[in-house]
Amino acid sequence: DLNIVAYEKDWYDNIDVIKRSDMVIITEQENQIRLISELFLVSAELRVVVCSSFRGDVENKKLLLQNKAGDIPEENLTFFNWRKTAHTLEAVQREEKLLNIGMDNEKVRQKGLRRKIREEWDSLDTFKRYAYLNLLDLHQIYDDLRKAWGNFVTEDELLRILHARLCNYYWYHNWNYSAHPDPDDPMADENPKKRLQKRLRPLEELSEKEKEIEKRIVKDIIES
Repeated sequence: DLNIVAYEKDWYDNIDVIKRSDMVIITEQENQIRLISELFLVSAELRVVVCSSFRGDVENKKLLLQNKAGDIPEENLTFFNWRKTAHTLEAVQREEKLLNIGMDNEKVRQKGLRRKIREEWDSLDTFKRYAYLNLLDLHQIYDDLRKAWGNFVTEDELLRILHARLCNYYWYHNWNYSAHPDPDDPMADENPKKRLQKRLRPLEELSEKEKEIEKRIVKDIIES
């Protein structure tokens, strides 16, 4: 599982965290070249992945690898062209496949998760759509695990994986835990404006009511 920790302060106020991180992901789209150079001044050993706003070609990399901190190993700097990747035919086809898994089965279509996705999809923003796709991707993971480990893959194990993926997805998008995300709505699980969510904590710390939400999703996945 990923172990992503979000910090609200500027990166240079968390240099100690950066130094001991296995990977630093740059999603900020402004002044990326300067940011990359400054990060490598912290340590030439950092592994940096850039969700790039420019072409990460060979010449660009060569310039950035020649840093004041020393020569940066080429494998320590990776560019991810998110704009190009997000609009490929393969990406669209993969999303369509995830959305339609099991939809030829009437019982599957009527399950809570599937019905919820169908009813809400057109009104969802990108964050929520990909949150659902992240859940649906568990179908493939579950199938692969069953092929490798058979009946050793229990509902409890799948629940643990599901919760970890949910937390990592929210943390990756800079959400944080709050016991009361929305003071104006005590029953709310999350506050999108402030990016606060009440289930972003270890699975064993969730109440039975909170666990039940994720258990229903696990049952949908197993029975699909």
